[in-house]
Amino acid sequence: MLGGFIALRLVIANLLRPHYMAAVTTYFNVMTTYTPPGQAWVLAQGGVSPTRQVVGRGWGELEPALPAACQRLLPGSPTAKGTASLSSVFSCMQAHGWRGFVTYQPASRYWPFQGIETGIYVLLAAALIAVTFVVVRRRGA
Repeated sequence: MLGGFIALRLVIANLLRPHYMAAVTTYFNVMTTYTPPGQAWVLAQGGVSPTRQVVGRGWGELEPALPAACQRLLPGSPTAKGTASLSSVFSCMQAHGWRGFVTYQPASRYWPFQGIETGIYVLLAAALIAVTFVVVRRRGA
C-alpha cells in the first residue's frame, strides 16, 4: 500500500504537476542572462537555433548544433585561437540568430497548484472509499 502511494506521488510530482497550468517561456539575447521575476520553478532552459532546434544546457548538446564558425571558437577546440572565450562563442551564436530561453512556473501559482493537487487526492480517496464500500457490501455477513 505504501509503495503504491509513493509511486503515485512520484507520477504526480514528476509527470502531472509541471502541466497543471501552461508554463511561461521567455526568450532572451544569448549575450545576457535571464532570471524569472521573484521565485520560480524552472522547468527547462537552454538555447534555440534559428531553425527552432532546442538545445538544453551543456556543451555536449550544444556543440554539434552550432554553425561551424561558432564551433571553431569553442575553448578546447583544435582550431580555437588563443583568445577564444565563451563570450566570443555567444557573440557568434547571436550573430547566427540563436536565442536563449527559460521555461518556468511562477511562484504565484503555488496555491493554485496546491488546490489542484488536493482535488486530485480527494477524488482518489473518494474513489477508494467507494470501491471499499462496494467490496464490503458484496461480501456476505
